Amino acid sequence: MISDDFDGDIGDSEFIKSIFEHKCELTQNINSSKDNYVLHIAPKGGRNNGNIAVAYSKGYIDIFKLSNEVIKNTDTLIVPENIIDIDFSKENKDLLFIAKMNGKIDVYDLRCNITVQQFSDTTSNTNNFRNLTCLALSPSSTLISAGTELYEGDAFILFWDSRKTTFLGGYWQSHKDDITQVKFHSNDPNKLASGSTDGLINIYDISHSNEDEALIDTFNTESSVESIMWCKEKNKDHICCATHTCEIQLWSTNTGNLTKSFSRKKLSLSIQRKSEAHCYVASVYRNFLDQVFILVGSNFEKDKCMRTLKVSGNELEPIYLLPKNEQIIRCSWNDAKGNLLITGGEKGILNVWKIS
Repeated sequence: MISDDFDGDIGDSEFIKSIFEHKCELTQNINSSKDNYVLHIAPKGGRNNGNIAVAYSKGYIDIFKLSNEVIKNTDTLIVPENIIDIDFSKENKDLLFIAKMNGKIDVYDLRCNITVQQFSDTTSNTNNFRNLTCLALSPSSTLISAGTELYEGDAFILFWDSRKTTFLGGYWQSHKDDITQVKFHSNDPNKLASGSTDGLINIYDISHSNEDEALIDTFNTESSVESIMWCKEKNKDHICCATHTCEIQLWSTNTGNLTKSFSRKKLSLSIQRKSEAHCYVASVYRNFLDQVFILVGSNFEKDKCMRTLKVSGNELEPIYLLPKNEQIIRCSWNDAKGNLLITGGEKGILNVWKIS
């Protein structure tokens, strides 16, 4: 029996390389020197003229230019309040939305280096605000949504009109604990998914202001939802969920059924590790073919083990190793063509990987 105090590969290095056949090369290693975690990565624009924003745990945001698969730091923003999420406008690569724990969302214009808009919940007492936890923009960035921590027994999903900085209202009856993520459907601006530490994933039609009418479906993960992502299986909409207990679940939004579930033990065995106790899910992403990929690692042995799996039918397919990773990864971004990966983590390092 393997002790929880130990972890290692199931086979030797040659065996591991033979299982993970695709190559992943570390092309850039950028240390922030800010002695804090990389928590969020937000991209916008193409690989030849794109912007990438990177938010850190101590109130910094680095702005990088992406050109020919190389990133270069061009600016650093100092944000006095705790940053809880960031995202670029879907329509303008120079407008960065910054959600802060103090209940405010700033829009920062990279061209003139100033905050050009600010959104807040105008119905709450300014001295007793609801702490924000997550941010989402609709496909056209016309609507802004944010989730909150539990506040006086309710967890809120808030909405604003970005064209007028108008607070539109919110929902607060469908979740009973902190909202961890809100995600708009990429093609339907009226469809929103939310996840919470209460274990529920809710699907809303936000064309309805009444929450009872807006709530389309509820999925019970029987765990605590860490992250959610819209994806497709057989051309049908699904929600891919990662739980705080390191389980991956896929739910059909058409039938409301749990279609796939991968336990922490299954993830650990799939990356060829001996101890599931050290296994963690770093992030989940999809490529331009809507295939779901999972970055899975082990926090044993100086955090060096990080590997990628692909959801293939009802199984997990080993794809590639990240051989020079040196940190617990907290966030990542994969470009649309699928061969560029950027990761950030607990040592404040930003890594750029080329996948072949």
